[in-house]
Amino acid sequence: MQHVTTWQQQGLIGSDQTRGIQETFVFNAPEAAEAAYQNLLAAMSRCQDNSRSLQAKSHTAPDAVVNTTATTADGTAWSRRWNAVEGMSSEGVQTNHLYALRHGSDLILMHIDELSWESSAKPYDTRNDAAVLAELAGRAARS
Repeated sequence: MQHVTTWQQQGLIGSDQTRGIQETFVFNAPEAAEAAYQNLLAAMSRCQDNSRSLQAKSHTAPDAVVNTTATTADGTAWSRRWNAVEGMSSEGVQTNHLYALRHGSDLILMHIDELSWESSAKPYDTRNDAAVLAELAGRAARS
């Protein structure tokens, strides 16, 4: 049985004022963290279809595109570009970046949202996503 014993959330703000959240879920065993990670992979494989379905129900053109942007031995990164549906996210055109990393009994999630109306910064380059996963793994190893 998957059991989270501890949950920690930390807000992040980049130099360009892009906001994000990092969450660490500590499970009762490494196998539970692995099972949660596998469930997340399965859910993300359906994210584009689910996002487009939400858009259609809200009478928004279904334009969501979800891509896997990096994979490592212990993690995966994705991006989703879409005209978001309020309630699921902030309304409007945006790109969401999600990083998932498992380390022992921990599952670390980080998401960064590029909201088109909040930032004049250049779009985030997803070619850096493997490095982001490596940084998360390094932080996990040090904690």
